[in-house]
Amino acid sequence: MSYQQHDLPSHTCLHGQGHSKYSADTTGERQPLHESQNTHRWKMMGADYGFLGVRGDIHSTVVCDVEMTAPTSASEPSGEVSDSPFSDRSPTVPLRYYQNAHFFSVLKHRTKVYFQEWAPLFPVLHEPTFRKLLDDSICGPGIDCPYDKLAQIYLVIDIAGLSSNATDPEQFPTATQTWRDALSSSFPHKSIHALQTLTLATLCCIVRAERDGAIHYRNRAICLSNILALHRDCPHNLDEPCSTLTLEMKKRVFWTLYTLDCFCAATFSLPTMLKTTNITTNYPSDIDDEYITENGVSPRPYDPNTRMSRALALFKAARVLREVLGLTCIPFALLPTQDRQLTCPENRLNAWYGQLPYHLSLDAMVKQPAENITSSHPYLMSIVFYYINYHIFLRTVGLGQECIVDRAFESIRHSSGFIITLLECFDELGCSFCFCLNKNRLLAFCNDVQSSSSRTLDFTA
Repeated sequence: MSYQQHDLPSHTCLHGQGHSKYSADTTGERQPLHESQNTHRWKMMGADYGFLGVRGDIHSTVVCDVEMTAPTSASEPSGEVSDSPFSDRSPTVPLRYYQNAHFFSVLKHRTKVYFQEWAPLFPVLHEPTFRKLLDDSICGPGIDCPYDKLAQIYLVIDIAGLSSNATDPEQFPTATQTWRDALSSSFPHKSIHALQTLTLATLCCIVRAERDGAIHYRNRAICLSNILALHRDCPHNLDEPCSTLTLEMKKRVFWTLYTLDCFCAATFSLPTMLKTTNITTNYPSDIDDEYITENGVSPRPYDPNTRMSRALALFKAARVLREVLGLTCIPFALLPTQDRQLTCPENRLNAWYGQLPYHLSLDAMVKQPAENITSSHPYLMSIVFYYINYHIFLRTVGLGQECIVDRAFESIRHSSGFIITLLECFDELGCSFCFCLNKNRLLAFCNDVQSSSSRTLDFTA
């Protein structure tokens, strides 16, 4: 698989050659890789082996097939750490190699930005655990950082850098290249830590509107999630009973991946990969990181305004979006059936929006003076509402009678107008758009809706 590098700066080139059957030589021709090396190919039914996209049956089930040829003495010298996904170890690299004069201060700031702005909606990482990882990987003298942990650290740096509040944007000019190289150098082993890293990579690519990268890392993450059986209730290894922290993090990572799967499919006109009918696991508890430990849940004061409440609201919205994306456009002869199909998710969307907690309600937010507004999450929840509403009425545009199409298009125009207004509020308030959509792409499309008619608009943009 070759990524589209022409859209990216030279220092942020995507490194997908390690996952393709071909590599580019100096002449620009694609040459087959040596099959004598360890080759890990994650397959999907109906998909090309070299590309983890959706080229076959859109309703196919993701499966994982790891093919490993026996290493030769030339390809893997004695004593070298295997990069098998089922290895308990990963190749290591001194993290100090990537440091510069201001590394620690900027890394501290980026970590703070990430957990303040991104983690409340995408609780992939447990903050105390991640900070311990930083201490062990960076502060410890003479300690090398495994490639998968290196990728996770630089993904946090990269994602936080997408926020407007992240200072020194040139401090880590090769952050993207570093985590991609780290993921390419060692295929993640079968662990929740590896899934966290792949989920973060998926989020980063979606926010940047990198279609190929988003598909690639999403499918790898879902494949690993299926291996770990995170979609089942209380998945665990009987030989290794899971702690409270591990069980909660499995739920958090799974539902974050489920959310990214839905928004990735909606953004790039793809089918979703996770089937709701196969999911039996519950939502994670509404408890913030500092109160969850390996030994259980620590006593905490009652506070409905938790950080996890943001993620839980988004998880529930993603289930409505998944239901909408599962609908197919029905010909005019079956239009009454189509209307009934659309009514159900529309009612669920309205119910979700009406049941949002007070601190996530935009109606409560607009009553406050601008100087008292400290969170952008009510605006984000409203954008989610109108974004899903747009997809609901999109199912009737282009089909049925002209009056029905025009009415649906007016609803789409109405939703896009509100999204534009809400996005302008982010600029006025100086808030970052920390969400799994590309802001510029979303704004450009909504502007196209406002200036187009139902007969001229390209709804696949």
